[in-house]
Amino acid sequence: MNNNLSAQELAPLNPIIMQNVAASYREMKNIKSAIEQYEKVRGHFPNYINAQANLVELYVESNQIEKAKKLFDELIEKSPENPRLLDLRKKLQ
Repeated sequence: MNNNLSAQELAPLNPIIMQNVAASYREMKNIKSAIEQYEKVRGHFPNYINAQANLVELYVESNQIEKAKKLFDELIEKSPENPRLLDLRKKLQ
């Protein structure tokens, strides 16, 4: 986690680093911070589907089903054949 935070200080808008920070929070079971970080990624990189798919999963895990469905609908519209999104569809049904 410290390495990811240090990297983020050097390159605060690098989407990979931002996602790694969010994933670190998720691994530490800090769901709130993970969601906040993935939402930052979404704000800066709206076409970064993989990071947003992680956000959908976190919304489901934290019982924010309506947010998960809304974001999923936006993503599937952008990338209708994305295999990860097609798998996520099953979790939302």
